[in-house]
Amino acid sequence: MSRRMKTALHVVKVGDKQTTALTESVPFSRLSPTHCHSCGSTGSFKRQVFHIHGVPESKRAEDHLQESVRQILFRQFGVSHVFFKTHQNDFYADSAICCSCGSPDVVFDIEFTDDIIAAMAALTGDDCAKTKACLEDTANAIRRHTQTERESGPRRTV
Repeated sequence: MSRRMKTALHVVKVGDKQTTALTESVPFSRLSPTHCHSCGSTGSFKRQVFHIHGVPESKRAEDHLQESVRQILFRQFGVSHVFFKTHQNDFYADSAICCSCGSPDVVFDIEFTDDIIAAMAALTGDDCAKTKACLEDTANAIRRHTQTERESGPRRTV
């Protein structure tokens, strides 16, 4: 009778050279930092990437697993905001620090390239131009909503 051994969850900070290679890779960087939530800067961001070992592919999207990884990252590296990614069958946590104010509260967003828009259009049955226009309308609505929230300040709860 064979027994499957559980591999322990293990997180390793990726070195600068590999981080640069990953963040310059189109598939990895489709979800990338766009602006700092704290100061609004859209300037440069210092990326930190962590390789996560011991997680079967079927478990990578599970909330409790991702929360465990977040706790490890915070305890071992002081990282509080991450985005999980699978790249070439490896599992990673990607984070960024704002170079303007030092905040780790950096917003990541998806770059909608022509190939992604074409795939979305195929799924919806619309043409690429209509799909792109709908995405732009949605993005503009989100921007307006975000700007309104910033201008109105923090909400008070009673």
